[in-house]
Amino acid sequence: MKTNLLCALLCFFSLSALQAQVLEDNFSDGDFTNNPQWMGDLGKFAVTDGELRLLDQAPAANNIATLYVPAPTSIDAAVTWEFYVRLNFSPSASNFARVYLSASSPGLEEAQEGYFIRVGGIAGNDDALDLFRQDGSTSTLLFSGTTGAMGGATALARVRVERSTAGEWSMWADYSGGTDFQLQGTTIDDTYPTGAFFGFYCRYSSTRNEHFFFDDVLVGPLFFDTIPPVLLEAEASGANQVLARFDEPLDSASASNPANFSINNGIGQVASAALEADNPSVVRLSLATPLQNTASYILSADNISDLSGNSAALQNASFTYYNIEPAELHDVVISEIFADPTPSQGLPEEEFFELYNRSNKVIQLSSLSYTVSNSTRTLPSYLLLPGAYVCISPEAAQAAFAAYGPALGLPSFPLLPNSSSTMRLADAAGKLIFTVPYSSNWYRDPGTSDGGYSLELIQLDGPYGCPGNWRASRAQLGGTPGQPNSRLGEIGDDAPPSLITAVAESEFEIRLIFDEPLDAETAEQPENYRLQPPIPIEEAMIQPGNQEVILFLDGSLASGAVYELIVDKALTDCMGNAIGSNDQATLGLAEQMEPGDVIINELLFLPETGGSPFVEIYNRSPKIFNLQGLDVRNRERTSGNIAVQVNQRFLLLPGAYAVLARSPDDVRARYSVEEPRAVLEVNLPTLDSRSGNLSLILNGVAIDSFDYNDNLHYPLLDSKRGVSLERISPDAPTQDAGNWHSAASSAGFATPTSRNSQFVARPSALSQMIDIPNKTFSPDGDGFEDVLLINYELDRPGYTLKLYVYDSQGRLIRRLANNETLPISGTLKWDGTTEELTRARLGIYVLWFELFTPDGMVEREKRACVLAGSLE
Repeated sequence: MKTNLLCALLCFFSLSALQAQVLEDNFSDGDFTNNPQWMGDLGKFAVTDGELRLLDQAPAANNIATLYVPAPTSIDAAVTWEFYVRLNFSPSASNFARVYLSASSPGLEEAQEGYFIRVGGIAGNDDALDLFRQDGSTSTLLFSGTTGAMGGATALARVRVERSTAGEWSMWADYSGGTDFQLQGTTIDDTYPTGAFFGFYCRYSSTRNEHFFFDDVLVGPLFFDTIPPVLLEAEASGANQVLARFDEPLDSASASNPANFSINNGIGQVASAALEADNPSVVRLSLATPLQNTASYILSADNISDLSGNSAALQNASFTYYNIEPAELHDVVISEIFADPTPSQGLPEEEFFELYNRSNKVIQLSSLSYTVSNSTRTLPSYLLLPGAYVCISPEAAQAAFAAYGPALGLPSFPLLPNSSSTMRLADAAGKLIFTVPYSSNWYRDPGTSDGGYSLELIQLDGPYGCPGNWRASRAQLGGTPGQPNSRLGEIGDDAPPSLITAVAESEFEIRLIFDEPLDAETAEQPENYRLQPPIPIEEAMIQPGNQEVILFLDGSLASGAVYELIVDKALTDCMGNAIGSNDQATLGLAEQMEPGDVIINELLFLPETGGSPFVEIYNRSPKIFNLQGLDVRNRERTSGNIAVQVNQRFLLLPGAYAVLARSPDDVRARYSVEEPRAVLEVNLPTLDSRSGNLSLILNGVAIDSFDYNDNLHYPLLDSKRGVSLERISPDAPTQDAGNWHSAASSAGFATPTSRNSQFVARPSALSQMIDIPNKTFSPDGDGFEDVLLINYELDRPGYTLKLYVYDSQGRLIRRLANNETLPISGTLKWDGTTEELTRARLGIYVLWFELFTPDGMVEREKRACVLAGSLE
């Protein structure tokens, strides 16, 4: 065991060798434990034949043994070191020696600040005397002596090293062991101007345990200390312990006296004081009263002496006690996410995320790891105090973000996806500390999702995976790195959740889809749902993302039956808001869709600038359909976006409408939408601005198809942009041009999810083949009788028709049909315009029919109508 260092140092400094300012030992007295007193692994060395010898009686496979002696030196004087070394073997990487000229601490096998000569340690022809500087746990070669000089069967040398006051080093050697010294190398290095110890370091295997020899040690001049010790710092190592660090080894008597140390802030005189066994410049102080977490203190040290008897006056050192504790779930949260820094609003164009310590603990961040997009990084070493924030960014951006608040840099920063991702914090054992699945939809402020704004957590106590608790920063710079969030204290989402749709997955399962994430606890309570007609609900299971719930029934849905699903007010979203008025949905088992069951009912192919096109479909059958898998295709296109598929589960009930739009939000904002939940997001195929085709196809079967054309619009419209084409009768053929007209201005030029403004039920077959249901019309765009409809139902094919419009003076106004062959049934219309496409005057008009029958007969008839309107 190592001898008590303090006693040895005191004994050493009382020796005559010190009085001569030189350390000398040729081991001629047969002893190395007295005059001077070497310390270290004493049991592994002996003096034989006047030489210091390694003599390890019980070696392991790989060993290190050291001896050291205090030998204080300073660059204030030129210093000389001499020694003799002999290794009775050829050195290798496993068997070599170091001679420490100047070491900062006695543990030669530990981290040091100083200089040493390595004897061998490479192999064979490369072994030499090498001068190294040691910086903690790493070493730097300053220069090497003669290559191979220490590579023989016996490595032998007498060495002299000199250092000038300018830090100039030179090494001399006689490889015969004599005194015919030859220069081996020079360098300049003044990194460590002082040293405290000289010593030998032996690294050896079990077969080299007796083959290291040293002799004729000379170090001088030694340095006489006249400066009192300086208190460098105080550090709390626990609630009841403080370490006081001085700049040099201390006198044991003064350092161990508790009366010489006191701490303010209610602590007082320390209970005990003791020098550290392996570092006599550190005093361990024990306290009777524990320190308080994060509290600041001042340690006072008085009358402390060094080994030379220099006594220091009263000195103070400030310190703060941090009780570092492991993080638990939600102790540390991600409070801000800057995934898209471009274009900058003022902050650096670099990504960052912010951490907040919401606990009363001091947490070491290096105990945590951070994961995004399957990339995991350990966080930098940093004490995150209770209630504190810190910004984490790429290492290169750390200085830029530090201008705003505490900031740390990661050398390899995992990129934050702009659209969405999941961020996770975990401890070293993999235990979850925090997770958040953010999305660009969470910004919730127009324009902010395009970049330059961070996502800020509103309520620091959660919920954390809830979109309603996050929003775009309102800070002028676009974010608040390392600072309290600009949204802090605001009210989060207070809007109730809405049930978007309910779909029967099977006769025993129903899938509910909501417009926002739900509270999982209330969503999984079966009693919060009921069916009419009643069927018991056995289990409710929330799905990943918390926006969908699967209901498992204790009974089966009947085919063709329609059910009402009602959600109880106890169900809440993730912010705790109870479900609102949209708490019901109609559902049933989906059936096979056949051609003509679902029809194209309204089409906006030329939206306003920046607007979204849409197509409205209508279920005119008595069946229930699931729209998922329905293809929407433009058959006239051969390139670009030709076809898309409806991916949402959506039940289209008998007599119900659904709107497919590229941007449902745009449709809801521009038009009056009766059923907002019936507007589905579908990236429609490219629709040409003048004409094209739109077809509905399911499993390769055409359900409906419409060849649209802007000529179907009312010709006197000021602009066709933003005006939809409406089907007049759902029972008339889709491709019947007379069955389409511009939506009424009074309806806002479109009627998505509600009955068309131009709707007219097609009359049943009458005894007459031609019928005019309303003989008065007013083409003023108010949605009420804007066109004159002429319906016909023929008894057989082959009829040809002329249909002219005359005014009350007998003048020809418009040709509506000119020897046109008619299908069995159809509709013609007059929109009140002349042949020149100008507006006809108000008044009475005559419709003149000339019908040629298939057998050559001609039937003629006149019918009156009234073009009405307001007088200007």
